[in-house]
Amino acid sequence: MYKEEFDGLANLPAWITITQEHYNKMGTMYKTILPTMAMSTIKYDEHGHPKRAKYRIVALGNLYKYKWTKSDCYAPVMNLLGLRLLTALSIRLKRKLKSGDVKQAFVQALLPDDEQCVPQPPVGCPISKSNAYWLLKRTLYGLKKKPTLV
Repeated sequence: MYKEEFDGLANLPAWITITQEHYNKMGTMYKTILPTMAMSTIKYDEHGHPKRAKYRIVALGNLYKYKWTKSDCYAPVMNLLGLRLLTALSIRLKRKLKSGDVKQAFVQALLPDDEQCVPQPPVGCPISKSNAYWLLKRTLYGLKKKPTLV
């Protein structure tokens, strides 16, 4: 469901769509256009049968010419201490443990002003126009630097 992923990101909004002409007028503010791609994963039901395809639009951050250090790389996920606390509470309260998925959880974070970038929609994107670019307002999977939490 590529359209589901695209619409979810567009409705956040994770980006503002700009044209090639607008990008050229911005001058050297954004030095490179970052390529993106759509990656699909097959989701299975409890019996191991394919249930649906899930897409992620990811930035090819390895091609971004931005200096960073390993300590700058960050993803907002739960740490082990938090997981242990929730597990202990569920056992104490006799609750059944379940896992869940928050759609587009990582991309809820705003990009810091000094880390704005302009990616190009994935090749063959059926929704974006051919000369469209995205001025990112929120992070995408694949970016090297950490986002700021909202």
